[in-house]
Amino acid sequence: MWDRLKSKSRFISQLFRRDFSIRRFQENSEEDPAFSAAELTALATGDDRIMAYVDLEAEWVQNKNLLAGYRKEIDTIKLRRSATSIDTNIPYLEEWLKQEEHASMCRVQDARTAAQNSPNCTGDNFQIQIGDQVFTDRKQAVEILHEIADELAKGLADDRPMLSRSVGFYGGFELRLEVERTQDWLVMIGSKPKCTHYDCRLWKNADTATTRLEERLQKIVRDADEFTWRIEKARQQIVDLRNRLAELVQKAEDLAVVVAIQEANKLALEQELGLNEESDGAVIEVDC
Repeated sequence: MWDRLKSKSRFISQLFRRDFSIRRFQENSEEDPAFSAAELTALATGDDRIMAYVDLEAEWVQNKNLLAGYRKEIDTIKLRRSATSIDTNIPYLEEWLKQEEHASMCRVQDARTAAQNSPNCTGDNFQIQIGDQVFTDRKQAVEILHEIADELAKGLADDRPMLSRSVGFYGGFELRLEVERTQDWLVMIGSKPKCTHYDCRLWKNADTATTRLEERLQKIVRDADEFTWRIEKARQQIVDLRNRLAELVQKAEDLAVVVAIQEANKLALEQELGLNEESDGAVIEVDC
């Protein structure tokens, strides 16, 4: 009877709290009636050893669950297969860094190129190279780009729905035109290898079309700064995760010793009191 009362009170307590995310229970809380049921079981016997056993069992269960939580977090941090998020897993972060560090160097170099050339090809100093010619007149440059795009579009077919061609340079980057049957013509700037690659619609209006190109050039600088920040953030996350891992391993080792001692003491008390483990608790005779 007392075992059933203890189990029911635990469930009812959880319902009252309306918190189903709780994985560990603090049974010796004054607000948790589950402990009261276990305590009543012990108090009804009048045996101090039973009360000590109840206290020991509650603390042992709590520490065992806490140890399981430590070990689960350790696996999440160090084992790739256990990762639920790249931000909480060292192997994922290290792999991402390995792949992105080379691209980061390219992006930084592209940002330097854009920053160096931007003053000479934007605003009143606008200039763009198309073929072997350098154009400073925005309208004339855009008209030439549209002529090339229209000519390129004539080669579109069912088996060739998209065509692309290098047409010059802008801001120190390759300038390409891309035409597709399903959308407007695109003008792109990018580096080789393609660490940086930006495109925009090739507008009919010359000011709009060239302003979009200028914006893409400025975006190369901004994105490189953001990408560098992401790299540094990932490196710091790895350092933090390694520190957290060392802390968890130490806590788990210390707590494992405590749990082992508590379990040994619990087994010794069970043998001394002749408790029946099969009933999920003690079978206690209570005189009423």
